[in-house]
Amino acid sequence: MIAELHKLVDSGFFTGAALGLLVALFLWWFGMIQRSRLRRAKLRLETELRGQIDISTRSTITLKRRIRELKLQNRSLEAAVAAWQKKPRRAELCNLLVYEEAVAGLKARIPGFTQAWEQARQEAEEEVARANRGLGRIFLRPRRPPRSESEKNTPRLSAGSES
Repeated sequence: MIAELHKLVDSGFFTGAALGLLVALFLWWFGMIQRSRLRRAKLRLETELRGQIDISTRSTITLKRRIRELKLQNRSLEAAVAAWQKKPRRAELCNLLVYEEAVAGLKARIPGFTQAWEQARQEAEEEVARANRGLGRIFLRPRRPPRSESEKNTPRLSAGSES
């Protein structure tokens, strides 16, 4: 048996097996180092990814909050613009003052104008009140036909207001 062992040693079997074992050991050790490096790289990338996800989540929350705030601000500005558009302009107020002065002058100069004016004003207020009851009423309310030239020249006085 020793002779066979010498024969194997002389044939180079152990030398080849030892070299093969050394190469296998070297490759195993190199593989372990590579796995360790890959594990560390994986952990580093996972940490960076978690950080990016956290940053993205926070920025998304911030943007959503900002969008909500801007929508509220937009609604309030739309309401303010609507209210501003409903306010009478300076020219309209000036015209209203001119008409008020003209009516006051007519009341003072023309006898009987005051009663006719008050009655016409009350009729107009009632008509506007009836028309403002609903949106459909605005479109369905009867329109008065335009007055002819002869009617325009004669004042409209009701039977109760003649004096």
